Order: sequence, then C-alpha cells, then structure tokens
Amino acid sequence: MRTIKHIIPFFVLLFFFNGCTKDDVEGPSITDLYGTFSITDAFLLVNKTPDFSSGDIVKFNCGFNKTIDWKITITGLQSNSIKEISGFSNLIDSNIVTWTGNTSQLPFFEIENCVVELTFLNESDTLRDTLNIIGSNTYQDGILVANFENGLPLDALVSWTPNIGFRTFDISNDDPLLGNSYFKMGGKVNWDWPIGKLDLKLNLSSITVPAEEFYINIGILSDSIDIHTGQFINIMISESTLPFNDDLTPNQAGQQLADIFDATESFENLGISYLLMFLSVVAIIYGSIAAIFENNLKKLFAYSSISQIGFITLGISLVSTTGLIASIVHIANHAITKGAVFLLLGCIAMNDQNLTIEKIKGRGKYMPLIAGGIVVSGLSLVGIPGTVGFISKWNLIFAMLDKGYLWLAIVTLFSSLITVIYVWKLVETMYF
Repeated sequence: MRTIKHIIPFFVLLFFFNGCTKDDVEGPSITDLYGTFSITDAFLLVNKTPDFSSGDIVKFNCGFNKTIDWKITITGLQSNSIKEISGFSNLIDSNIVTWTGNTSQLPFFEIENCVVELTFLNESDTLRDTLNIIGSNTYQDGILVANFENGLPLDALVSWTPNIGFRTFDISNDDPLLGNSYFKMGGKVNWDWPIGKLDLKLNLSSITVPAEEFYINIGILSDSIDIHTGQFINIMISESTLPFNDDLTPNQAGQQLADIFDATESFENLGISYLLMFLSVVAIIYGSIAAIFENNLKKLFAYSSISQIGFITLGISLVSTTGLIASIVHIANHAITKGAVFLLLGCIAMNDQNLTIEKIKGRGKYMPLIAGGIVVSGLSLVGIPGTVGFISKWNLIFAMLDKGYLWLAIVTLFSSLITVIYVWKLVETMYF
C-alpha cells in the first residue's frame, strides 16, 4: 500500500511534465541567434542560358544552417540593368525563387552576360555565378498601338502650359526604355500645374477581349532629383475619336484642339464667359465708385462687397485653372476680410446704431484696436502686399495676363486705386 502511494505521485508528475512539452518551438532558435552561419547546400542556378523571349525562367537553389536575410542580385554587364530577389529563410527553393527576365532597375536586360551574387545580411559570405541571356524579354506580346521610332505617331497632338520654362517637348533617343526613341517631356511650371499633354490616337479595332481582360502597357521614366519628387501622370482613355483637352488653346502647330466633349456647348463657346466677364467689370467699377460717395458705413461696405464679388466672377469668366483658383482663394479671403470689417463695425454700433462716416471721427484715439482692425481690413480690400487680399488679386492678375487680357489687369489695378480712396476716407476720419 505504501508502495502504491509513492507510485501515484510519480505518475502524476510524469503526466504533468509530459503534458507541458511542445513539439514546436516559438521564436528564433539558439542557432539563428548565436550560431555560426554556414552554407549547407551549394548555390545552384538552373538554366544558365535562358531565352526569356521564349518564356524560359531561371531557378535558384541554396541552403543554410539558420534563417537569415538573403539577397540575389543579377547585373547585366552590357545594359547595367539590375534585378534583385530577396527573402528571409534558411532555404532558397528552386520551385519558388525564380527569375523571368524582368528588371528591378531600368534599363531592361538585353542579350548579354550577367553576374549573379548571393549576399547575406551581417555576413561576409558572398556567392557568385554567371549566366548568359540568349533571348531577352520583348514586352511586345500584345498589340503595339503607338511608339516613337519614326517620330510622333500619326494624328498625335502635343500642347504645353503657356510660359513654361526650360521646355522640352520632342522626340529623343539618349536613354530610351525600349527601342531607339522616346518622347521627352519636361519643363518648369509654378506649383503643381501640369507641364503639358500628349494626345495619341490609338487604333484598338483589332482588340476583342472582354474589358476586364484588357490591359495597356506604357513605359514612363521620371528623374529622381529631390525637387522633382511627387510627380504624377494622368492617363485617360476614351472611345471618342476627338482628342482630349481641357481648353481650346492652339498647340505649337497652330491648330485648334477639340475637346473630348462637344465643343459647341462649352462655357466659353456659348459666349457665357464674355457676358460674365462684362458683368463682372461693371460690378467692380460700379461698386467701387458707389462706395466713394456713400456716407453710411454699412452701405459703403455693401457696395464694396459688390466690387469684390465682381473679382470672384471675373476669375471664373477667364475659363482657366489659374482664374478658378484665384476666384476660390478670393472667396475665402473676402469672407475673412469683410467678416472682420462688419464685426468691428458691430462693436461701434453697440453705442450708435446709425453708423455714418462722421460717427467714427476720432475713434482711432479712444478705440485704437477696433480702428486699427478696420484699417488693416481696408488694406486687404485694396490688395496691399502682406494682406490676404493681395494673394488672390495677384493670382487673378496673373490669370488675366496668362489669357492675354491686359486690359482686364489694368481694370483690376484701377479698381484697387478707387478702393484706396474710400478706405482713406475712413483712415482720415478716424485718425485726423
């Protein structure tokens, strides 16, 4: 009986320790962390003379005694193209790690000899081998719809942003991605404006695959200078036979570019833009002149608002991106400026409901903050540099000159001079 009492605890402990054992190990092994690295299986290349144009692939195989970061680098000795394949394991499996002739860094691989290197993170071991490409990828297994080997394709249209600096819009052959020639587009523009457009007419009549199986390959290479980062390209495809364009500016050949939509119904062609431009000029001049002869401050700044809203609609009437941006900015700036004016006048109106110019006489002396705020807001209405009003009016004038409307720019400057008159009336009354 005593023997049984000793045996039972023994089996309980045996069951406990056996139940706590696990076949799998969590986390890295001791060998992975502290073991000496060694290669257990030689670095092998399967197919050292691939013909990628026929669909050949190159397979890689190698084994190590521990899990490690590894990288295979293939370098073309003639093209200097580079392909990198990396992983984190203790085995490079030839059924998984393969190469089809593509590249990680342009240009493309050619028919050439290549050097293959296998390196490991934090290890000095480097394994090398060579291979000979006897047929390179052509990237032309589909239907070729456009290239630049013989100049611009037929019916191609090129346009660029007016006043672009360092303009380059031409066929070049210094460093093509594929073939012998490519179209080089470049230039210096303000902020994120587009530099230009390239419109290609494509013949896709022979394509019969469903839409979900239709793909377009296009080669685009941009420089990597820091100030040029963040570039983007917008690719549009239309079933229409008319070219894309967001304005009707003639291109370098002097021909008029049609819009992808019906050009006869555009905002500009219907004459609406010129009508809006005329009404905007009337509002600008009338509002400014009426404000000069108005004695009631509320009505004075109401007339001023008519003039400022005229600037907003004038920017829209220019039918340009720059003009629209100027209008949107002026909406925000005028809301800030005129909102501040009426808020400050409201402080004065708490003591006198009938606000006239005579009622604010001497306010600069015993209400200096309120008077100073009105002056600053008035300078913003004029468009003095350093105020928000200057930003939108400057962009508006730039948009006018960009469209060739010098007379509109003169009208804008003239209106600002008129604004100086009624703003000075307030300054003179409050401080002198």
